[in-house]
Amino acid sequence: MTYQITEDSHRPLITVSFSGSVDDKELMQLMEELYVLESFQTADQFIDFSGVEHYVVTPGGMVAYNEVARTRPERSEARPDRTIVLYAPDDLTFGMARLLATVADNAGITIQVCRDLSEALAVLGLTEIQTDSDKKGTSST
Repeated sequence: MTYQITEDSHRPLITVSFSGSVDDKELMQLMEELYVLESFQTADQFIDFSGVEHYVVTPGGMVAYNEVARTRPERSEARPDRTIVLYAPDDLTFGMARLLATVADNAGITIQVCRDLSEALAVLGLTEIQTDSDKKGTSST
């Protein structure tokens, strides 16, 4: 998997864009990278799965991700009204994202899942994504 994390310098927004393959280990690595961002506790998040070609994520891995997220102090100290949007345009991605959102909801984390890009951006009050900061982290396998 390869992902890119960017922080928008014009508004509190973190964007994560995935490409290639996604697996459990790399999702955990992404969580670690997100939690160390200075803007994590205040910024909305736009997670873009449109570039994913293959999933090796397991249900157990998604549950483990949420269990770890639930215990992290960064999450509990974050702005409670942050908006987290998963852009999941195809059927498999949408279904997996809905499962993740359901498990996250049980942990007190609200995630919006959208198939349509314009809908996902509208949830964030945007018409397009503009990020001009440097890439913060990538993982490649």
